[in-house]
Amino acid sequence: MEIVPVGDLLAITRLWVDQGWPIAPQQADEAARSLGWREPEEGRFILPYDVSQPAVRIGQGREEYGVTTINFRLTDVVMEASPERDAAMNDAFVGYVAAIKEVWGKPRMKRSKKDQDAFWELPNGVVLQVSNVWCAIYWILYSPSYAEVEKELGGLW
Repeated sequence: MEIVPVGDLLAITRLWVDQGWPIAPQQADEAARSLGWREPEEGRFILPYDVSQPAVRIGQGREEYGVTTINFRLTDVVMEASPERDAAMNDAFVGYVAAIKEVWGKPRMKRSKKDQDAFWELPNGVVLQVSNVWCAIYWILYSPSYAEVEKELGGLW
């Protein structure tokens, strides 16, 4: 199973967390390019890793809110359930959470039969989420304004 290396994930996370939020779509595009992400067409980015679905989604709201979310998969997507797949996904998830915890502290955890999520609410208002949905692991960053809306609606934790 292919994964984004933990050290690379920390560098990616630092770059996005340290942006001067809110950020405009153009700033997000520049940040993505600085990470070496491939851009097959303007504003659409692909991770430079061999995961099976390397597309990056940069969500945008109204112009005054700028970029709302950034998300991508940290692992291959493995649809066929097996004890081996579940163990590999769990090991990858635990490794990512441990590495991020070293930098940003203990996350809030949310678990169900279908997934497990780790959330970090950072001092600048950004919320970071790493989710193990068993067929893949996702990295999601919520802008401060979008995180506030999600929290008010009960959508984060």
